[in-house]
This record gives sequence, structure tokens and C-alpha cells, in this order.
Amino acid sequence: ILFCACDEPVKIDSADWSGIISASDERNAIMNTFPDAYESNDKEAALSIFAEDAVFHVNDTQLTAVEVVDAFMLGHEYFDDVKNIDRTTTTMFYNNGEIYTNYWYTWNGTNKKTGKLLSIRGHAWFKWDGLKVVEDAAQAIGSKLNYKHAGTYGDFGCFSAHPLKNLNALGDSGYLI
Repeated sequence: ILFCACDEPVKIDSADWSGIISASDERNAIMNTFPDAYESNDKEAALSIFAEDAVFHVNDTQLTAVEVVDAFMLGHEYFDDVKNIDRTTTTMFYNNGEIYTNYWYTWNGTNKKTGKLLSIRGHAWFKWDGLKVVEDAAQAIGSKLNYKHAGTYGDFGCFSAHPLKNLNALGDSGYLI
């Protein structure tokens, strides 16, 4: 019997956007400091993982880290017991050298006026340069607001898709429902 081991993971696919997924990379722990800081309403700690010139993509709008963190912290004025639960964090090391962390979670908060718990499933990705986040995006597909799915509030709903999003496509595209 011959047993072999190697320190390097086996590449199954050498395409640029293939690679290796890690559930134990240090970027996962760094990323999780962001929702921890958000839950405790600690703006400085929330900002600490982002590069000064980090770009956030929220639908078709680009925002700075300060603008996004300020918006997140504003939620504490309307909700108590803000938590991100059911977290899953993995970092993807692509063959082309790009590194992204995917973060899936369930956001919970109790409305200060009604006392009702709001629960929303979410996903975000974070692009890294070394150990700082330089780009982020979040999508709402699959999330709910007041027990109603995103995309079902109006006469129609629309979602964007891209090879790196949770709604995949061969390029930039969208869906109208």
C-alpha cells in the first residue's frame, strides 16, 4: 500500500475563473469582523477591513466604504437586536490571481416601532488586495422583507446576473420577473 500526500491542492481546472475554495483562510475571519462590528454598532471596527479606496457596488450605484458603513449603522436607529446569523464564509482563490470572499447570512432585527422581527437572507462578495477588501457587492435574490421575497413588491421584479454573482450568467445580464 502506498500513501501519498502533498501540500499543494490539485488543480482540477486551469481556467482563469476556476480555483480553490477555502473555509479556513484568514480572510474569512477578517470578513467576519465586519458583521461583528456592525452588530455592536462599532463604525471604526467595521471600516478597518476595507482599503481607503474600496468600492461598494449596490445595484448600479458605487459607494465608498464610509458611505456604506454609515448606512449600515443607521439601521440601529430603527432596529434592536441586529444580528447576522447562519453565516457561511468562504474565500475563493482563482487561477488568475483574484481573491474573493463570499459571505452568506441571515440578517435579523426587531423593529423598534412594531416589535416585529425582520429576517432577511443575504449574500455579499468581497474582493481582496492582500488583507484589505477593495471591492464589495451584495445581491438580494432569495431575501425577504416582511415575509415577501425581493422582486415581488411591484408589478415586476428585476435582478442582475454576472459570472461572479449568486445569479450566474456567461456575462453581464439580467432577469425580469
